[in-house]
Amino acid sequence: RASSDVPSSSAGTHPAERVHIEAARAAARHGVELGDAVPRALPDAPPPDLVVTVCDEANEELALTGRVGRLHWSIPDPVRARRPRAFDDAFEAVAARVTTLAEATCA
Repeated sequence: RASSDVPSSSAGTHPAERVHIEAARAAARHGVELGDAVPRALPDAPPPDLVVTVCDEANEELALTGRVGRLHWSIPDPVRARRPRAFDDAFEAVAARVTTLAEATCA
């Protein structure tokens, strides 16, 4: 949301019950306060014009729906890495791509 005035939201194909503590800590280290954020399923989010998947499995699942306006950024799952730095790596990778996308779409 800080990168563009274009509305955005976050949702998943199989969301966890709560935000992973290391994800919240990594976000805070990067100046993003998640507060009481709760993961939600894609159908519970506002209807998107564009869906960006970061999980290979989600990308494959959504490909079966024929949904248009979809990008895929393969970002390694930091939970599987089992180290806090992996959450920072994932945050930085997503943030860099969001910035590039915002610049390209708002130019």
